[in-house]
Amino acid sequence: MDSDGSAFRRGGIAGIGFLALLVFQAIVVGQPEKPNAAPDAIARSIAEHRNGGFAGSYALALATMLFVFFAVALCQKLDRAGAPSDIVTVARLSAVLGVSMYFALSAVQIGNLYLVHHVGTETTKALNAIVFVGGNLVGVPLGVFLILIGWAALKTAAMPDWLGWTALLVGVGELVSAGAFAQQGAFAATGPIVVIFALLLVFAWILAASILLLRASTIQDPAERLA
Repeated sequence: MDSDGSAFRRGGIAGIGFLALLVFQAIVVGQPEKPNAAPDAIARSIAEHRNGGFAGSYALALATMLFVFFAVALCQKLDRAGAPSDIVTVARLSAVLGVSMYFALSAVQIGNLYLVHHVGTETTKALNAIVFVGGNLVGVPLGVFLILIGWAALKTAAMPDWLGWTALLVGVGELVSAGAFAQQGAFAATGPIVVIFALLLVFAWILAASILLLRASTIQDPAERLA
């Protein structure tokens, strides 16, 4: 089996697995206490949902690893199709930054779950706020990644034009949502709504791109596979 076909198949499966794990994470974590709630309320909520928090944090870490395979396969497809190397390189760096941020946030969240019974409630609230704010600001490297992927795709035949344009629009939307989040304040009532809407668009695009990679992996002709 050739390396491109295997990489595309892994990337497609990883992309779908990434989405599935994020949905699982959202379900097991449930509705957390708002980050601007009283420290006692936040600490009590984290302690009560500790098992779900651990499961969600580990799911997020695993999802982040799967995203690496998805991003690598997508960049490889663009590389093989003759996309500008500088654009693809910056896209890879943006993905690395986003993945690093997610791993760091997972570590902070796991640490907060372990320490909730051993530190003051103010410390628990501060660590919870870091996870909340950081999770939304990950939209910056993710948005840059999508914009560059869309730009590179439109310069090649690596994916349909509509998918390239959609990546550009969704990437810009992700940056706008991160900007709105920062401008309105981390705990503004409308901030999370904007972020959630932008993330749903990102999820839809990742699903479409994953299906594209899986379909490409089934094509026998290497030249046709890159079109």
